[in-house]
Amino acid sequence: MGFPANLVTAMCLRVYESVCPVEFEFMDYSPSRWNPEDIVRIRAHGLYANVKSEVRRAALLREHGSEADYFRKKLEPDAEIKIPDGIGLDLIPENVLEVYELATGQIEFGGSPEGSNVRMEGSNNWVVSPGRTATGRPTLANDPHRAVSVSSLRYAVHLVSPGMDVIGAVEPFLPEISIGHNEDIAFGLTIFSIDHEDLYVYETNPEDPDECRYRGGWESMRVERERIPVRGSPPEDATLKFTRHGPVIHEDPDSGTAFAVRAAWLEPGMAPYLGSLAYMNASSWKEFTDAMKNWGSPGENQVYADPEGNIGWHAGGRVSIRPNWDGLLPVPGDGRHEWEGPPSKPGSFLRS
Repeated sequence: MGFPANLVTAMCLRVYESVCPVEFEFMDYSPSRWNPEDIVRIRAHGLYANVKSEVRRAALLREHGSEADYFRKKLEPDAEIKIPDGIGLDLIPENVLEVYELATGQIEFGGSPEGSNVRMEGSNNWVVSPGRTATGRPTLANDPHRAVSVSSLRYAVHLVSPGMDVIGAVEPFLPEISIGHNEDIAFGLTIFSIDHEDLYVYETNPEDPDECRYRGGWESMRVERERIPVRGSPPEDATLKFTRHGPVIHEDPDSGTAFAVRAAWLEPGMAPYLGSLAYMNASSWKEFTDAMKNWGSPGENQVYADPEGNIGWHAGGRVSIRPNWDGLLPVPGDGRHEWEGPPSKPGSFLRS
């Protein structure tokens, strides 16, 4: 005896919903299914640098001038910090990154114990050659030290299919394993710090705040308007602005300034951790290093070992090329500080 199609659908949905975590029931919410394009849209879960450091350095230099070196963390290797031409440090407000941090930070819940949302993260990994182990085989260890978060960045899976047998830690939104091993090699990663971000400061047009100065003239920002549905309340209208460098994260009408972040991790081909799709089925050091050419972000120390006794390290990540400044401080967005390559084609990178 057959069942009506709508009844079968309802039964399947009920089974699907019954295995969801209890918080979905509390919130009366069912998760949507993933689409292929979602995999490359989601970018905010990677660990990036260094727009926060730029703002902190600017504040120290503004408040302490030549004595700022006594308060800041030393660079490695140490370097003299030069204020870029055309930038006024007094124009950068303390809350300039408020929207940026809301967009990229982890979820915080009210009523949590004091200090429970403080990030205490680090990372380490290492690989030992066969001649230094009791077993005579290479040993690889990987400890990313990621904090407990919502959603969790990684969980353990075992993928088996024709031509593939790989086990390890996977990002829940990507069809890959970035830390683990297959039948031929083992691999792991920890953060390799790469400066993937720059804060641009713009002079806005007093007659039209949707225009900013660029190369001696006024250039229009791209303005998009979104209506955001809110359960139990009227929808919220949001205005989003973008310059040629990236999304506008703050505006200060009183001083006639706007601020945008240019981020390598927002460029095509930079979906975080997706590069591991290319190496999780590699069977040799050459295949592994060839696959690492596709790694975009975040910057990673990649370690490697195989049963033949080979061990290795590979720095992964694409690097923004700044031909006339060092990326340590915010810069004016008037065209004097551009990444190498034509502005109409962002994303010129040097592979590390």
